[in-house]
Amino acid sequence: MNKHLDKILEAKKQLGKPVEQIKQQGGGFKQFVDPENSEIAPESLIEIESQITKLKNKISEFGWLIGKRLIAVRENHLEETNYNNIAEYAEDKFGFKRSTTFNLIFIAHNFSKVQALGFGSKLYLLQRVNEKDRKKYLDWFEKENPSFRDIEEKIKSELNRELSKPKENINLNKVKLTVDFRKMGGIIPEEKSDDFINDLKALITKYLKK
Repeated sequence: MNKHLDKILEAKKQLGKPVEQIKQQGGGFKQFVDPENSEIAPESLIEIESQITKLKNKISEFGWLIGKRLIAVRENHLEETNYNNIAEYAEDKFGFKRSTTFNLIFIAHNFSKVQALGFGSKLYLLQRVNEKDRKKYLDWFEKENPSFRDIEEKIKSELNRELSKPKENINLNKVKLTVDFRKMGGIIPEEKSDDFINDLKALITKYLKK
């Protein structure tokens, strides 16, 4: 069987085991968290921080759980932390780079535990893909286990195809996630003005050259 499919099946198998069995076997997704409540972060900020401190030592395995807890801090405890934003908090408390923090939150918010275990950091690349189009990428990941380079090339190819259309037919939702829109005020206008389309194409052309 395809090794990638084996990994996904093993993830599903692990997630179905009793927590004590997982602990006896030396780890897994449920090592620190009750399996029935793994999607729910503790109410206490101190407990959340304690769990993240433990989990971060195996961030590739526990990234989904960490992301869930960072979301809980952002939504329920940020004022309590006295930090301006979750990125500053995570960098100071846990040593996470800004990109790492947003990657972890993105995966926890958009994908299941099984998907996180099965596909790992490849899911980060889907931040550049419109939400409605992500399922076809997930199906592709599972069937063919593409490399990071293959995924990058597919995303770029689809962007080029979209941008080759007449400007009135460009689907902004398909391209707006691929560039740093903070440079443009973080706002996608409803109207498809010439100035906006030209700026958008310039930014994406820069991205495509990377």
